[in-house]
Amino acid sequence: MEGRDAQDGSRTLRYSTLDEAPVEGAAATASASTATQGERGEHPSAYHANPHAVLEEPLEHPAYMGRGDKCSKRVRADSIDIMRTWSGIIAGGLLGIFIVLVAFQLLQAQRQPLQPAQQGVEGAATSGNVPTANSTGTQEGNLGGNAQAEKSSALPAAPRVDRYPPDFALQTIDGEVIKLSELRGKPVWINFWATWCPPCRAEMPEMKQKYAKLKAQGLVIIGVDVGEDTEIVNQFVTSKGFDWTFVVDDTNAISQQYLVSGIPAHFFVGRDGLIKAVQLGGIPGNMMDRHLATIVGP
Repeated sequence: MEGRDAQDGSRTLRYSTLDEAPVEGAAATASASTATQGERGEHPSAYHANPHAVLEEPLEHPAYMGRGDKCSKRVRADSIDIMRTWSGIIAGGLLGIFIVLVAFQLLQAQRQPLQPAQQGVEGAATSGNVPTANSTGTQEGNLGGNAQAEKSSALPAAPRVDRYPPDFALQTIDGEVIKLSELRGKPVWINFWATWCPPCRAEMPEMKQKYAKLKAQGLVIIGVDVGEDTEIVNQFVTSKGFDWTFVVDDTNAISQQYLVSGIPAHFFVGRDGLIKAVQLGGIPGNMMDRHLATIVGP
């Protein structure tokens, strides 16, 4: 039997097509369920056994029509809001990263040295070789640059093998004056050292043995003490029995000429006045023999 529902306040009324009297409440629901069951050929007792099936069945009822569309619209609206929220978060994060990168590039640009062109201008200004509009200014700048070049060429060359060592004249701890250039024709061993230097002190007994063996062949050892007092050096040398020549470089002028940045340092000069070997740092006995052979002979 087909029928139709109507709302009467809080009551649900069911009207049949045969103008039957309205059925209230649960009776109306039962009638509707029975009608639906009859249409599908099912027995009404199956629905009485499972009341929930009765509640799930009337989804196609006019009272439920349109609810699916409303739910879909609500889900789409929520999805759009979530997408907008995440889009804002991602955009903010990318903007922050961009700002950090720009700031980092600016800091790097400030720390970079001058460009070659700027360095050339600054170097010219320092040396006095700054181009000017008139010829007189240009000549003055060239003169300043030439003077700077002459001054640089006057500096002693770095002490290297097959070069002449920087000459010097110093007073020994015995009161005599020794000049390096006057020792031409003799093998000379120049040793930069100090009494407070452990590696220097450790190698000096071996040096004593080498000197005792080769001094008859003309070997000259010059121990250049760096920056100490003459009395301190004299006491140390006397107490240890070292008998070669010792001088004191109290102003560090000689060590600077020889570009000595650490001690001990050794320079072996041949009879021809040229440097034959350079040894920086401590030197063992076998290495001493090798270098001495280049200046004294086997």
